Amino acid sequence: MPFRKLIRIIAGAGCCFLSACASGPTVQPQINYMVVTNRYDRALSILEKHQKDYGERNQLMYLLDQGLVLHYAGKYRQSNEVFEKAKKEYDKLLTTSVSKEALSWVWNDYALPYRGEDFERVMINVFEALNYAALEDWENALVEARDVDSTLRAINLQYQPDQRNVYKEDAFARMLMGMMYEASGSSSDLDDAYISYQKALEIYQTKFQKLFHVQPPEILKENLLSLAAVIDRPGFRGFKEKFPDTPLVGFDRRQKNAEIYLVAYEGFGPVKADANFIVPVNGQLYKFAFSRYKERYQSRGKKTFTAREATAQYSEPVELVQDINKLAETTLESRRLRLTAKTLVRMAGKGLLVKEQTDRLQKNYGDTTGGVAKVVGNLIYLYSEQADLRSWETLPANIGMARLVVQPGLYNLFFDETEIGQVRVKAGEKKFVFYRTLK
Repeated sequence: MPFRKLIRIIAGAGCCFLSACASGPTVQPQINYMVVTNRYDRALSILEKHQKDYGERNQLMYLLDQGLVLHYAGKYRQSNEVFEKAKKEYDKLLTTSVSKEALSWVWNDYALPYRGEDFERVMINVFEALNYAALEDWENALVEARDVDSTLRAINLQYQPDQRNVYKEDAFARMLMGMMYEASGSSSDLDDAYISYQKALEIYQTKFQKLFHVQPPEILKENLLSLAAVIDRPGFRGFKEKFPDTPLVGFDRRQKNAEIYLVAYEGFGPVKADANFIVPVNGQLYKFAFSRYKERYQSRGKKTFTAREATAQYSEPVELVQDINKLAETTLESRRLRLTAKTLVRMAGKGLLVKEQTDRLQKNYGDTTGGVAKVVGNLIYLYSEQADLRSWETLPANIGMARLVVQPGLYNLFFDETEIGQVRVKAGEKKFVFYRTLK
């Protein structure tokens, strides 16, 4: 066999492999840098200019990044418009064509459009709910918060019972739901808020505490006690016994005053990294290619949320309510069984293909040609077997919350000693404010 012909065959095979090994977008680090420095308009400009750089297979990722940067920038309506597009894209990708799905079993998952991690789909609902809360559109905020449960059920129905995610309920979304019901204000809404808070407490105390190391926040306990005191006296006594150190923030006091909720986004969420190993079997190399999440941020201790005006100051600690680092790591690990099964099938198929082709070349053209083909075939195979490292990189590492009950008035707001804005509140009003930080 002429050496040039061998090279052409190898090059052709290599091109096929490499075309299925395109990585995620390189523009994401630029976006993150702009977010770090609070240059959100610049980040949005880069996103718009470089949409094509995300690539045809990463349009969902583009929408997720764009929607979240719009949220950080305080452009809440536009953010929700983009997140609605992301939902539609996610739903469309759930019905990926059989041919594309089959290609991912032959080459690698980069052959498929990015469909997002399951927890990322849930975070779309969470950020939409927060956008509506910022707009004081409590009805639509509730729709998004309630949709978390149905979204998680739909996700888990895709999988066999023994392969479903450990992430089946979201305590943070349940707590938000209670806050949205309270903000709506009717007596029936207060009943629903109380039920939501109880459910949130149950999830925090069981799944979230065990899996993600997130304790029930004091805000949740205070709101639960506040409502129990007016609509469920026996329940109030029970909760007061469970939480003797939690102060009773009276419902009347909350109604006569105003409440300012801070939602703080700290750090950047984890990124995916390779977790690969190679095993030689009878002269053939087999590669196990998995992804794992690598943390980019560790919390730097307690923070304080403060509101100041001429004659008064109010402060409360910022509490962890959602640890996205742990959520990402745990949910990815819980679907390791599904990933392993797919990897084994793909690995065996590629190894068999390399062996068959090199054996044929060796038989027809001699040991030298077969040996070269075997080395190159193994190299192409090893390179092609790549873990999918794409992820929603603009997510924060965690979400914290604090709540201040203040007298009506105009307040300057501080995260620790950093001034983060100004807000005017009326009696009975609930305001949501947001702050993005790396510190």
